[in-house]
Amino acid sequence: MMSMLSWINKQFREKFFNRILLTYTIIISVAFTMLAFIILHNIMASARNDALNYNEQVNQQVKSYMDLKSYKVKQILQQLYLNQNQNLNIIDVSGVFHFLENKINPGSLDYYADQLAINKYFRAGNMLDEDIMDILIWKSIDTIPQYFTNRSTHSDLNPEIRQITKRIDSDLYGVKLIPSLNLFQPVSPAFNDKSEIFSIAANIHSESFEKNLGYLLVNFSTKAIIANVQRDYKKFDNRISVLTYEGVSVFDSSGESSQSMAPYFADLRKIAADLPKTIKINDSLVSVSSIESSGILILSIIPGNQIYQSTTSIRNTIIFLLIICLTAILTLSYFSMSVFSKRIKEIIKAMNRVKKGDLSVRVVLSPSHDEISLISNNFNTMVDNLSDYINRSYVSDLQKTDAELKQRTAELYALQSQINPHFLYNTLESIRMKALTSGNQDVSKMIRILANLFRSNINKEMFVQIQEELDYCEMYLELFHIRYRENLQFTFDIDHRIAEFAIIRHLLQPLIENSILHGIDITRANNHIRIHGKLDTDILHISVSDNGLGISEAKLTLINERLSSDQSFIETNSIGIINVNQRIKLIYGKAYGLQVISKLGSGTQILVKLPAKTKKELEAHVQGHASG
Repeated sequence: MMSMLSWINKQFREKFFNRILLTYTIIISVAFTMLAFIILHNIMASARNDALNYNEQVNQQVKSYMDLKSYKVKQILQQLYLNQNQNLNIIDVSGVFHFLENKINPGSLDYYADQLAINKYFRAGNMLDEDIMDILIWKSIDTIPQYFTNRSTHSDLNPEIRQITKRIDSDLYGVKLIPSLNLFQPVSPAFNDKSEIFSIAANIHSESFEKNLGYLLVNFSTKAIIANVQRDYKKFDNRISVLTYEGVSVFDSSGESSQSMAPYFADLRKIAADLPKTIKINDSLVSVSSIESSGILILSIIPGNQIYQSTTSIRNTIIFLLIICLTAILTLSYFSMSVFSKRIKEIIKAMNRVKKGDLSVRVVLSPSHDEISLISNNFNTMVDNLSDYINRSYVSDLQKTDAELKQRTAELYALQSQINPHFLYNTLESIRMKALTSGNQDVSKMIRILANLFRSNINKEMFVQIQEELDYCEMYLELFHIRYRENLQFTFDIDHRIAEFAIIRHLLQPLIENSILHGIDITRANNHIRIHGKLDTDILHISVSDNGLGISEAKLTLINERLSSDQSFIETNSIGIINVNQRIKLIYGKAYGLQVISKLGSGTQILVKLPAKTKKELEAHVQGHASG
C-alpha cells in the first residue's frame, strides 16, 4: 500500500498531464454535486413552505369550525334571555327557569309542564346546528342533580357528569369547551357507535343575572371536525389535536392521546395566538392557534415523512442523473489512469504474495526502462536478499532450537526416572513390614493398591488431569494408613473447579512422601496430612501440609534457596522436593515452583504454584515454549 501511495505521489508530482486530469475530474464532480444539491434544496424548501401554508390553513379551518360551534351554543343560551316577542312564542322560557329555580318532584304536574317547555327549547337549539348530538340542562341546587336532555330516555346519564361542574367557573358568563366525556351510556341503536364527542358548556344564570342556577351542555360529534377538514383539504393527512389550556386532550384525530405533545406544551402555550403559528417538533410541522374565549389550543400536525413525499419522484430523478454523470466522469478518468496503473497492480500483487510467505514470486520486467521498471527490479532484488537471509539465519536458529528442545525433554524424563526407584523401594518396605505384623487381608488390600500404583507408573504420558493425580495420591496415602492405622490420618480439601486442569504426572506424590518420611513422627497417634487445592483467577494453588516436627530456620532457608536455584540438577539427599521444583520450572517457567513454610515443632507446608491449563493447552505450551 505504501508503494502504491508512493507511486501515486510520483505520478502526480512528476507528470503534469495526470495532475490536469485529476483536477478536471474533481472540479466537474464537485460542480455537478453542488448543482444537484442546490436544486434539491430549493425543491425541498418549496415543499416545506407548501406544507407550512397548508398546515396553517387547516388549523384556521378547525379554529373557524370551533368558533362557529361556540357561537351556536351562545345563540342557544341567549334564547333563554330573549323576551317572548323575540322568541315569537316558540319557547316558553319561564318553564326552563321554573325547573332550574325550584325543587320539583319527578312525576308531578309541574315536572311534566317544565319538561314540555324544555323540550321545545331543545328542538329550537337542534335546529341551529345539524352537528349537535344532544343538549343537556341540569340544575345545581339539588344534591343529586336533576336534568333534562333531548333524549327520549333520561336514565342513562354517565356518573362522571359531576366532573363537568368542576371544570366550569360559577362566575363564567361565556361558554367553555370541555374535554371529551361521553355523558351517556348507549341506550338505543342511534348511539351504540360510541362516537367521540366534545362538549361546550355554559352557566345558566337567573334572568336578573344575580346567581347561577345550573348548566347548559351541548355535545358535538368529533367526526364532524375531520369531515369539515377533509372536504376542503386532501393534500396531506394532517393530525388534528385540540387541547385545553391545562393540557387535557379534547380531541385527537389520530385516536391517540396527546401525550406526545406534553414536553412541548409550555412552548406551544406561549406562542399560541389568534392566528396560526408554526414550529418544528421532532421533524413534524406543528401549527398552533388558540381560542381565548373557549380556553383551547388547536394543533395541526404534518409528520415529517409527508412533508417531502411529493418531491420523492423528482428528487430520485435528480439523484439518478447525478449518479449517471459522476459515473461517466469516473469511468473516463479510470480508463485514462488504467494505462499507468496496470503495471503497478502487478507489483502490488507480487508484494501480497511475499507478505503471505511466498518468496518465489518475481515481477516480470518490461523492456522499457522507466521508473516502474526500476521499482520492479528493486523489488526482485529485495526478495532475493530476503530469501538468502532466511536460508542463512532462520534455518540455523531453528536447528539450534530443536536441539535445545530435545535436551530439555531428556532432562525432564531423567528427573522423573529418579523418583520411581526411590518410591518403589519405600512402598515395598511398607508392605514387608506390614506382612510381618498383620494378617493376609490387609496384605491383599495393600498389594491391590500397589498394583494400581504400578499401573499408573506404566503410563508414559507427561501430563495428567489433576483429579487423576489426586486419585493416585489417595491410593498412596491409603497404603500408609493401612500400615499405621490411627497414627496417620489424611484429608483432601479440593476446589472442584481445578479438576478439569492438567498437571505433571506424579508431581504431588513426592511431596506427600516427604511429609511421611521427614515431616511427621509416625510413633504419635495424631499425625495428619492435608492436601488443599484452589483456583485463583488463572493460577492453581496446591499445598501439602502436616502437623509434624517442622524444620529449623537455618535448614528452611537453605531449602528455599535451593528451590529458587536455576541449576537443572543439584546433589542432595532430598530428591523429592528438589526434583518436583525443577520439573515445574522446566515446564512452566521460572515464575512457578515450590515454596516451603515451616516452624520447628509446628509442622510443615509445601506450596505449589502452577498456571491453570488444560492438558491440550499444557502440551501446546511446552511445544510453543520450546520452539520459541
